[in-house]
Amino acid sequence: MNPAALYDALNCASTAVLRAEGGDRAGAETDLLEASVAAAGAFPPGSREAEALGVILAAAGRVPEMTPCSC
Repeated sequence: MNPAALYDALNCASTAVLRAEGGDRAGAETDLLEASVAAAGAFPPGSREAEALGVILAAAGRVPEMTPCSC
């Protein structure tokens, strides 16, 4: 595991979500790209951890598709 790469991947993913929620889709896409690059170095390819991180990034990438909460 590479802790710095994991931190970068999660940090960029969280920033992407915030940007997407704020309507900045271009910024969100850039952050998701950076998260993907960092994620590639976080865990060994094909590991369960790498797969789980991929699921998180995929979910972050779907934020613009979600409908706002009507709470």
